[in-house]
Amino acid sequence: MDYTLIATTATRSARWRDAGIRTASRSLTRWHRAIGAVLAGVLLGLALCGCGGPDRAAYVKENERLFAQLPRYPGARLDGKTSSAARAEEDGPVVGYVTLFEFELPRQATSESVGSFYRQKLRPSWRLVETLDGPVFNFRRGRVCISINLESSRAHSLEIAVDHACS
Repeated sequence: MDYTLIATTATRSARWRDAGIRTASRSLTRWHRAIGAVLAGVLLGLALCGCGGPDRAAYVKENERLFAQLPRYPGARLDGKTSSAARAEEDGPVVGYVTLFEFELPRQATSESVGSFYRQKLRPSWRLVETLDGPVFNFRRGRVCISINLESSRAHSLEIAVDHACS
């Protein structure tokens, strides 16, 4: 038996083992640094891209404040309220929230009478910027947008969408 080979192999194994322990320790430290860098990058990216968007509660509260100042069609009863995120692009970051107020209209109300009511009450301080089939009337005052949707008026429903900071 060649004891020189065994001694050389044992010495080499000990060196490798020592080097392996040091390498594993260095690798662990590098791994921690890499994970930390990735997490920092993700957090920075979220902060810079504005992915969180504006404060939902504050934004919706401002929409509700504005809605409280709008005229109400006589006899209309508020049925519900929902707020949805608004995005400049389909998959883009949230840029605001649109709050939709749903009303039940009185039986005698027609789309013509409700539309006429809002066009008369909102002008001249609100500018009618668009009329769509349905009918839907889109008004604007500065950065504020409201939409009067009468598409379901035959079912005695009215929707008013409010965005206090539309672009």
